[in-house]
Amino acid sequence: MSSIQSALTAIDSFIWGPPLLILLVGTGIYLTLRLGLLQVVRLPLALRLVFGRDQGQGKQGDVSSWLFVLVKGEAEMVVNVEGRELKLGTLNAGDFFGELSLLTGEPSSFTVRAVATVETYRINQAMFQELVMQREALVEPLYRVLSDRQQEQRALLEREAEAMKQPPQQLDLLDKLMKLFGGR
Repeated sequence: MSSIQSALTAIDSFIWGPPLLILLVGTGIYLTLRLGLLQVVRLPLALRLVFGRDQGQGKQGDVSSWLFVLVKGEAEMVVNVEGRELKLGTLNAGDFFGELSLLTGEPSSFTVRAVATVETYRINQAMFQELVMQREALVEPLYRVLSDRQQEQRALLEREAEAMKQPPQQLDLLDKLMKLFGGR
């Protein structure tokens, strides 16, 4: 039994030693060269996408050629009005964004920013058109989402404009104290 054990140990140390190490490193080098240094060239993008917390996938005013589908995580839609950031809504897994810019070529009317690390699928225009042509039933829900988002944004901007028209109630300190203690 000990001769079998020693034979297996010798084979194991040989296989899991330099030959396997050379094979693994050689395969890695071969694939790196064959793919044109893809993992080196795309490393900054990958790190930004994985670790970038506040990286916006779609920024207000940008024209995107991608539709993003949120697979994991949570993101918020914000609109910038005169230097103030207003929250338009929240996106969760299954939600999508970038569709209006993709379909019309118009700049995005809001920014999408990850609340924490998110995972998204990107669909380019050709893939999106093919998908819609294969499943025409997607057009109506897409229209509803676009319409709802435009209405929500319009209502938010109208509320904000109305709030800016009305000056805040200015009571001096004495009036506040008198009101608090039942005077005037």
